[in-house]
Order: sequence, then C-alpha cells, then structure tokens
Amino acid sequence: MPIKTIGDRIIADASTEAERLTARAKKTAAQIAADAKAEADRFIKDAQARSRRAGAQKKKQQLAAAGLAARDRVIAAKQTVIDQAFSRAGELIEGVSEDQYIDMLAGLVAARAGGGEEVIFDDANAAVAKAVVQKANTALKLNGRAPVSLASNIRPIGKGFILSAGKIEESFALNALLESAREELEAEVARIIFGDDD
Repeated sequence: MPIKTIGDRIIADASTEAERLTARAKKTAAQIAADAKAEADRFIKDAQARSRRAGAQKKKQQLAAAGLAARDRVIAAKQTVIDQAFSRAGELIEGVSEDQYIDMLAGLVAARAGGGEEVIFDDANAAVAKAVVQKANTALKLNGRAPVSLASNIRPIGKGFILSAGKIEESFALNALLESAREELEAEVARIIFGDDD
C-alpha cells in the first residue's frame, strides 16, 4: 500500500475517531448540563419549600403570639371584674348598719371563742366594742362557755377585732377577713361570673 493511501487512511481514521470523540464529548457535556440543571432545579425547589415552611412557621408564631396577647387581655379584663366584685363586697360589708355590724362581730366572737379570751378593738370602735362583747357573751352563755372580756389595750386594726388568749391572737380585722375570703373564693367567683375556672 502506498504511503499516500496509508496517510489518507490514518487521516480518515483520525477524523472518524475525532468525530466519535466529539460526539461523545457533546453527549457527556449535554448529560453534565442536564444533571446540573436537574440539581439546580432541585436546589431551587428545596429553597422554595424551606422558604414556604419558614414563612408558615413565622405565620404560626405570629398567630400564637397574637393568641397569647388576646388571652392575656381577656385574663386581665376578668381579673378587673373579679377585683370589682370583691371591692363591692367590701363596700357592702363596710356599709352595714351599726346594729348589723354589732350582730356580725358578736356572731364571729361567739363562733370562734372558747371562753375566757380578751377581745381587742380599735379605739374608734369603743361603743361598738362593748355591745359586741355583751351580745357575744349572751351567746356564749347559752352554749355553756365562759364569757369573753373587752381588752383594755387597743390596736389600730380598723373595723373588726382581735381575739386574744394569752400569747395567741387571731385577727378578725375585716380587711384581713375579706382578703382571706378572696383567696378561698376567687376561683368560685370567677366560675359564677364567667362560667369557667379562669
């Protein structure tokens, strides 16, 4: 075979090989481009999904915060109504007639005294104090208990009294009694006013 024919054949084979390699390179490049586009599409979809989830989460958090704020306002409003109810109860007790006040205190003394205690009052209640002790002693006598006595010392307790048996004292100051009643009755008052336990 002549050299020219061998050279033409080598060139032809090289050209064929070059075309085959170019085709394979184009196919590989197209596959790489398709894979890169698919990866980019997946990345974009994932980023959009994360963005939607983050937006939904933020919206959920905002709704939860708004719900908590609304609940706090409702609780504050309910607390105001309860405060007003107990304040009104205190005003009603403070506003009873002197006879009703004496009967109420005498009943408390008679119910709580074992007999022989001293009853301490505020100095503003001197006339009432004597009447309370007399009525309480009448009730105590009917129940077979020893009478109580009016203490010579006074205390600045406002309305109400202190029952003293030696070193043991029990306060029946009306403001303290109202506060104690509030602690015990607040949940019940809320249930009655609002129909719930808040």
